[in-house]
Amino acid sequence: VLLRYSVGNKICLIQELQMLRGDKKEENNNNKKNHFIAATTHLHWNPRSPHQEQQAKELISALSNQQQQQLPIILGGDFNSSPSSPCYHHLHQAGFHNLELSTHPDNKKTFTTHVPRSCQMKIPDARRVGRIGEREGEEVEEEAEVLLQNPVDVDHVFVKGVNWVEEGKEG
Repeated sequence: VLLRYSVGNKICLIQELQMLRGDKKEENNNNKKNHFIAATTHLHWNPRSPHQEQQAKELISALSNQQQQQLPIILGGDFNSSPSSPCYHHLHQAGFHNLELSTHPDNKKTFTTHVPRSCQMKIPDARRVGRIGEREGEEVEEEAEVLLQNPVDVDHVFVKGVNWVEEGKEG
């Protein structure tokens, strides 16, 4: 899905994937329970920009089209926003919630936003910029808890995060 804006092109990739478990390849292939939707995006850098809010709305719309499959959705990306931003508001209203707090409530790490040769950060809480998330599902949540035990460094000033879980909805 290609999202176009006057600020340039932003890409949202959405793909159905399958989680293979053990040696039961044939059983895995026939079991939709092992399938999930993976999506990633990189939203506009300025959380005060109307472009970022529009991108969040279009991302939600694209993911809503996947709901008819009733599969868990794992959403990752660089949202360039804080919990008080319109982007987070729209994701929350669409049924997503912050998974990082529920899996690591005592994780109080802070991260620097110092990046040489870059513009001044205009994000209210830059520690919470980048995220990985998922749509709620029994097995997916169990997998998320395992995955979240080790933070994943990325090529931005922020570090790992699990951010959105979309509550299961009837398609």
